[in-house]
Amino acid sequence: PKRKVSKIKDRYPCFGTVASCYHLFTADESSTQWNLPYLYSGERSAVYPQRLRDAVVAVFNAHKGLWCRFTFEDDTVWIVPDMSHSDYDVPVKEITDEEFADIRSRLVRPFSSDGSLLFRAEIYVTPTKVHLHLDFSHMIMDGDSYEIILKDIDRAYNGNTLEAETFTFYEMINEQHDFLESSGRERTIQYYRQLFSESPAPTSFHKDKHESALASTRYDHRISVGIKEIQKMCSQLKISDMVFFMGLLSAYVAKDGGKNAAYFPVAYNGRNNSRAQNTVGFLTQMFFALSVWEKETTVGEYLQSLQKQILLPMSFTCQPYLEMLADFPELFTYGFSFLGEVPEYYPLGNASLKAEALSDEGGGGLYGILQEIMIRDGYYYCSTEYRTNEYEEDSIRKMVEALDIMLERFDPGMKLNELLKTEAG
Repeated sequence: PKRKVSKIKDRYPCFGTVASCYHLFTADESSTQWNLPYLYSGERSAVYPQRLRDAVVAVFNAHKGLWCRFTFEDDTVWIVPDMSHSDYDVPVKEITDEEFADIRSRLVRPFSSDGSLLFRAEIYVTPTKVHLHLDFSHMIMDGDSYEIILKDIDRAYNGNTLEAETFTFYEMINEQHDFLESSGRERTIQYYRQLFSESPAPTSFHKDKHESALASTRYDHRISVGIKEIQKMCSQLKISDMVFFMGLLSAYVAKDGGKNAAYFPVAYNGRNNSRAQNTVGFLTQMFFALSVWEKETTVGEYLQSLQKQILLPMSFTCQPYLEMLADFPELFTYGFSFLGEVPEYYPLGNASLKAEALSDEGGGGLYGILQEIMIRDGYYYCSTEYRTNEYEEDSIRKMVEALDIMLERFDPGMKLNELLKTEAG
């Protein structure tokens, strides 16, 4: 049953990925690694700047979870709502195209934990374009929240009244707290301990370098096999495309380390609860999966087993993310995330805005290798964030090109060990 919160509390304790993000954010507040900055650009002749400004303000006021700050007291990360705020002032600046080209490189700035707002919006109007710059701290937003924000901007721009969220970020945190206070937390931890015990060895991947200074970058790769062919493979096996890619990539990681098993964190949007479909906040969670197979295991058997395995942990109200990372540091080796379709254009009235990411979202080197699968322009893309102090680009390139080779040879009846015997490059 739905839990109703009749009154907003003064503060809420945070857990899981939100608490983890806070600690990483405050460790270096000069960094923009945990920003979510995007630029949305439309034709000047088709977009009304003041109408766009009013729509953005209306959206900010409709989503209570954006108006907050974070503190750390009593060994706990707290989210503190600000319910007395005034309307956010979205500046609209008339400049030349040349001036905007100069400003564009300085749009992304760090946020602060000193009580300042953790989001910002700016509108720049040139003779040819209208640019909307949106940036949110990852502590209060995830990628699916961005989709909600953009749909609401379009609705408000078209003159529709925005309804307040029926299930808020604060209610979700309340339910997480109740889950952790019950026996749910310990049951979840024991589930993962048992799952990991089935692995003959921790996740492994060879390291090219062992430099101490942490640094990370990305390698993007368009998967050569088309989306229809891959989704046909998934349909035949009755598995999701998330499990399809997660299974093949994690098996390659394990095989590269000389293993037949890997356990690792997987990011998902946290909105499998239907009440949270229109909730803005950091709902992303990390559950943990185990890829494991025997010598005679076929590709189909392996992927179908993985599909069955992940259904239970995705239903947990709250994941023991920090506890698992503390007890199993090898979980920092590899991470996987399925982003789904990433649109290039968003509707705005009768016009459209082209989206452009202004920086790479990621773990900031939290994982040795973090792989994200997304859909764009009718193809799947694999974006791999990796630590450059540990891995050479050539190793990452061979890894994703090996995925192409596996897809071209894919046969559900083939032994998985045979499918993994491939060299790329």
